Amino acid sequence: LELINNNLTYAKYRPLAVEYQVKPESRYLNSQKIMGNFIKILLIKRLESGSYAFKKSIQNSIDVHEKVLKTFRDKGEFYTSRDYNNKIFDLIEEEDIEKIDELIEEGKVKIYYRKDFTPQFERDLNSDLEVLKHIRDKWASIEDYPKRLRLVDLLNSNALKNKKVIIFTEFIDTANDISKLISNGCSGNVMLYTGNSGKQEMDEVLFNFDGNLPKDSQRNDYRILVATDTLSHGVNLHRSNVIINFDIPWNPTKMMQRVGRVQRLGTEFDEIFIYIFFLTAPIEENIKVQFYAEKKIAMFIELLGNDSQLLTDEPIKSYDMFNKLN
Repeated sequence: LELINNNLTYAKYRPLAVEYQVKPESRYLNSQKIMGNFIKILLIKRLESGSYAFKKSIQNSIDVHEKVLKTFRDKGEFYTSRDYNNKIFDLIEEEDIEKIDELIEEGKVKIYYRKDFTPQFERDLNSDLEVLKHIRDKWASIEDYPKRLRLVDLLNSNALKNKKVIIFTEFIDTANDISKLISNGCSGNVMLYTGNSGKQEMDEVLFNFDGNLPKDSQRNDYRILVATDTLSHGVNLHRSNVIINFDIPWNPTKMMQRVGRVQRLGTEFDEIFIYIFFLTAPIEENIKVQFYAEKKIAMFIELLGNDSQLLTDEPIKSYDMFNKLN
């Protein structure tokens, strides 16, 4: 956390910042600051999500920095895009993590030349590359992560070992990792569904988890479904009554959407069980995901009324505006 917070400059992701441009344009200054902060938070969220996702992000960042520096040294060119940055901000608002990752890797649109940059830019790019390599080396020997092991224990517990379970995570890398982990460590077949999945996989999801399908169309090929938020809206999954939130999204509406997959009309269950992996204290202190999610949910309940509390058992007063308006 010290390295991510204080030793990385994030120069690659904010090249139009005032300290890097010979002739900086004031209209980009705020957006560049936001971009740098977002990349920092994304790295911390991946650190919290799991060792696999974090190590992969660090290696991807190293690869990108090496390419950028080679191009800058050999050709005196740097590629970025104001449009690309604008798209990023839209996607940040929508929390489309998968698309953000794609754009960060692909965003080569506009060419800037060495003469446009101060010497500080190349120095910071080099510094960031060295810090990233240092982080990679520190994590090279880390094979397991307590959070992953706790998930296996939970799925093998008496409470869940015979139930259909749906696990949500924000990151494709984490979904890939934990689906392999629990396939080897837990009973029952595991299905993976992410933004990379297609119609065939969607059909399998519905056959195994949609309680609205006719009984003769329902299957039991899979007990556990691991998914990104691609699957958190628009589908019925109420043959399960267990949701595990492997991480907490910034936008608590997504938490509600996840639970909404199993809290459906027609469910045969009297109870729904929601499990949440809360952030460790040092990470929560840095990015306050849980704090802001709880505040937003409290605001929703206070204004509109709600019969479910997703993150806290603390009583929340309600003006129940929704019922009063209706």
